Amino acid sequence: MLLPEIIDTKRLHLRKPHLEDAPVVFRNYGSDPEATRFLTWPTHCSVEDAFEGLHARVAHWELGTEFSWCITLPDDCDCVMGMISASPDPRYSWRWSIGYVLGRQWWGKGYMTEAVRAVKDELFRYPVVQRVWAWVDEDNYASMRVLVKAGFTREGVLHRWSLHPQMGATPRDCWTFAALR
Repeated sequence: MLLPEIIDTKRLHLRKPHLEDAPVVFRNYGSDPEATRFLTWPTHCSVEDAFEGLHARVAHWELGTEFSWCITLPDDCDCVMGMISASPDPRYSWRWSIGYVLGRQWWGKGYMTEAVRAVKDELFRYPVVQRVWAWVDEDNYASMRVLVKAGFTREGVLHRWSLHPQMGATPRDCWTFAALR
């Protein structure tokens, strides 16, 4: 299944990432330990780290194993505020997971809820997709609110599910949220 390279919403322009986005990704959220606190990748220490992350995302897109979109405003598509990704389950074509990050200066404005809703709705345009889900660190209350506002329901806890490098070396408990067709 090939997803669109561009998804537009009322206030946002989601687009496929480019390697040239690395300096902006580094500056706007990749190097911020607070923005990356609950992520599965370490906070970027250099623009090269951001470049390597973008290189992996572009490669995943080409393989069809993960689709990522830079979150931008329609009038400034070069200012990457954050990123959202959707990944098909390798075993079950009807099940997709999502993940996301947003720079701190854009928190609390509803942008991430709008992006999550747009990606969820795009996935549900394909009849084969029956479930879109995400896992959220047990302490990431803001992300939980985003998912609920975007139409997801909290399902349960996955114990010792995900490593978040900024939170230590022990896998952390995560809540699961899902939207069903």
